[in-house]
Amino acid sequence: MLIGDDFRFGSGRSGDFELMKKIGALHGFEVQAMHSVVHDNVRISSTAVRAALAEGRMDVAQSYLGRPYSISGRVEHGDGMGKRLWLSDRQISS
Repeated sequence: MLIGDDFRFGSGRSGDFELMKKIGALHGFEVQAMHSVVHDNVRISSTAVRAALAEGRMDVAQSYLGRPYSISGRVEHGDGMGKRLWLSDRQISS
């Protein structure tokens, strides 16, 4: 596992690199730290990517990721909201 140099996890962000190394040793995986990456004076992080996405700045998210942002998942049956939105959009466009 490759983690950032300021990686924290768990309740109250109490877990750190050293704890993750111990967990890795117990479960058979190696943990290495990676130095921060800076682009246009911005430290690249999942927080920075999420902020760009929340602002609708796909171009910024792409520059941070080094590739176009993508998401995947499985569509499951629900309340039919997607179909209603699609049909509503079709009526407005007509």
